Amino acid sequence: MDGVSVISPRIWFVGIPLLAALFFWIPSPMLVLIAVLALPRLWGALKDRSLVDSPYYRVAPGVRLEYSVQYLGLASLLAIMSFEAHRAIIA
Repeated sequence: MDGVSVISPRIWFVGIPLLAALFFWIPSPMLVLIAVLALPRLWGALKDRSLVDSPYYRVAPGVRLEYSVQYLGLASLLAIMSFEAHRAIIA
Protein backbone atom coordinates (compact mmCIF):
# COMPACT_ATOMS: atom_id res chain seq x y z
CA MET A 1 0.00 0.00 0.00
CA ASP A 2 1.32 3.41 -0.81
CA GLY A 3 1.15 6.26 1.70
CA VAL A 4 -1.23 8.40 -0.32
CA SER A 5 -3.86 5.68 -0.60
CA VAL A 6 -3.96 5.34 3.18
CA ILE A 7 -5.44 8.84 3.30
CA SER A 8 -8.01 7.88 0.66
CA PRO A 9 -7.77 5.80 -2.50
CA ARG A 10 -9.75 8.57 -4.20
CA ILE A 11 -7.05 11.18 -3.49
CA TRP A 12 -5.72 10.60 -7.00
CA PHE A 13 -8.75 12.51 -8.31
CA VAL A 14 -7.46 15.59 -6.46
CA GLY A 15 -3.73 15.03 -6.91
CA ILE A 16 -3.57 14.78 -10.70
CA PRO A 17 -5.39 18.11 -11.36
CA LEU A 18 -3.21 19.80 -8.72
CA LEU A 19 -0.13 18.43 -10.44
CA ALA A 20 -1.32 19.77 -13.79
CA ALA A 21 -2.01 23.21 -12.28
CA LEU A 22 1.41 23.23 -10.63
CA PHE A 23 3.02 22.31 -13.96
CA PHE A 24 1.39 25.28 -15.67
CA TRP A 25 2.52 27.56 -12.84
CA ILE A 26 6.12 26.25 -12.68
CA PRO A 27 6.91 23.96 -15.65
CA SER A 28 9.13 21.09 -14.60
CA PRO A 29 9.96 17.75 -16.26
CA MET A 30 9.78 16.14 -12.80
CA LEU A 31 6.09 17.04 -12.53
CA VAL A 32 5.43 15.40 -15.89
CA LEU A 33 7.24 12.26 -14.71
CA ILE A 34 5.22 12.17 -11.48
CA ALA A 35 1.96 12.62 -13.42
CA VAL A 36 2.85 9.84 -15.86
CA LEU A 37 3.68 7.48 -12.99
CA ALA A 38 0.42 8.39 -11.20
CA LEU A 39 -1.85 7.83 -14.20
CA PRO A 40 -2.12 4.03 -13.76
CA ARG A 41 -3.42 4.57 -10.20
CA LEU A 42 -5.97 7.07 -11.43
CA TRP A 43 -7.03 4.76 -14.24
CA GLY A 44 -7.38 1.86 -11.79
CA ALA A 45 -9.54 3.95 -9.45
CA LEU A 46 -11.75 4.99 -12.38
CA LYS A 47 -12.04 1.55 -13.90
CA ASP A 48 -12.58 -0.67 -10.86
CA ARG A 49 -14.75 0.89 -8.14
CA SER A 50 -14.73 -2.29 -6.04
CA LEU A 51 -10.94 -2.07 -5.78
CA VAL A 52 -11.23 1.32 -4.10
CA ASP A 53 -13.67 -0.08 -1.50
CA SER A 54 -11.69 -3.28 -0.86
CA PRO A 55 -10.46 -4.24 2.63
CA TYR A 56 -6.91 -3.51 1.44
CA TYR A 57 -7.58 0.21 1.86
CA ARG A 58 -9.34 0.02 5.24
CA VAL A 59 -7.20 1.40 8.05
CA ALA A 60 -7.85 2.77 11.51
CA PRO A 61 -8.73 6.50 11.66
CA GLY A 62 -5.62 7.21 13.76
CA VAL A 63 -3.35 5.70 11.12
CA ARG A 64 -5.16 7.66 8.41
CA LEU A 65 -4.67 10.90 10.37
CA GLU A 66 -1.00 10.16 11.06
CA TYR A 67 -0.27 9.48 7.38
CA SER A 68 -2.24 12.58 6.35
CA VAL A 69 -0.20 14.85 8.62
CA GLN A 70 3.09 13.30 7.51
CA TYR A 71 2.19 13.41 3.81
CA LEU A 72 0.93 16.99 3.89
CA GLY A 73 3.99 18.08 5.89
CA LEU A 74 6.30 16.46 3.37
CA ALA A 75 4.39 17.95 0.43
CA SER A 76 4.53 21.40 2.04
CA LEU A 77 8.26 21.16 2.71
CA LEU A 78 8.99 19.99 -0.83
CA ALA A 79 6.80 22.72 -2.31
CA ILE A 80 8.61 25.42 -0.33
CA MET A 81 12.03 24.02 -1.20
CA SER A 82 11.12 23.71 -4.87
CA PHE A 83 9.82 27.27 -4.95
CA GLU A 84 12.98 28.59 -3.28
CA ALA A 85 15.24 26.65 -5.66
CA HIS A 86 13.27 27.92 -8.66
CA ARG A 87 13.47 31.49 -7.38
CA ALA A 88 17.24 31.15 -6.80
CA ILE A 89 17.77 29.90 -10.35
CA ILE A 90 15.80 32.78 -11.87
CA ALA A 91 17.51 35.46 -9.76
